[in-house]
This record gives sequence, C-alpha cells and structure tokens, in this order.
Amino acid sequence: MESYQNSKLSLGEQLYIWIFIYIVKTKFYVENHIPNWDAAYCFGFLQWLNLVVIWHSFLLIFDITLTYSKWVEVGVGMCLMGVNVLLYSRKFDQIMARHNALTQQERSRGRMRMWIYVLITLVSTIGLFTFIELTREKPETEFVHDKARIEIPKLHISDISK
Repeated sequence: MESYQNSKLSLGEQLYIWIFIYIVKTKFYVENHIPNWDAAYCFGFLQWLNLVVIWHSFLLIFDITLTYSKWVEVGVGMCLMGVNVLLYSRKFDQIMARHNALTQQERSRGRMRMWIYVLITLVSTIGLFTFIELTREKPETEFVHDKARIEIPKLHISDISK
C-alpha cells in the first residue's frame, strides 16, 4: 500500500479552499444554481471538502504529521456521497418545495444570514491562519543564523606562497 505524508497547506491554499466551498454552498443552498448534478452527490462532495479542510486545519494547528494511505480521504468522500444518496436524495424535493413556498422577504433574509455566516467564517479562518503563520517557528531561519556564526579563517598572501 502506497503511503504519503500529509503536507501542510499554506495560508493562501486554505483560504482558497474555504472561499470555494462557501461560494458553492451558498449558490446551492440559496439559489440552487447547480444544474445537471444530483443533489445528493453534491451534498456529499461538499461535506467531504469540508471534512478535508477541517482535517488539514486540525493537523496544521496542532502541528501533527501523519503518514497514511492517500486513498483514506477518497474512501471517506465516497462513503459520504453514498450516505447522502441513501438519506437525502428522497428528501431533496420536499426541501426545495418548502424553500419555494417562502415569501421573497424570507428568502432574502435567509440569503443575508448565509452571507453573514460566510463572512464570519472567512474572517475567523483568516485570523486563525494568520496567527498560526506568524507564531510558527521557521526552521530555515534558524539554519541561516547557524551558517552565519561559522567563522572562516582569513588567508594571507604569505600562506598561499608556501
């Protein structure tokens, strides 16, 4: 079984993933702009992305290095999609019917709540990862300081002629 070491994502990569997830989730939950995708697979895929980001964030925050099969995350994603197909695909029509029965004011209020949630999540994520990046020790910096302390003996012209 091939294993790989879980790499730490940079701050920019984490933010990109969070922004992507919440834009897609907002469009799906509020406006339902994902045509030609089965709702259950979409929910499962978004739950898997959330789980992967939370898992990688947990490893980053606590500075944990794990070695495991690269198929573990793929298997978890497939299980989440399967569970969603079994549980939520039948209920999706009922959820959309209830959503369509809402008045325009209730829909816009739900949209506003969702964007406030997205904004709070993004600001807290940016703050958390900025704090982690600023407080983490950089091993390259220590190595550069050690190299700077090495003293090189000076050569004189008389040493060369010998």
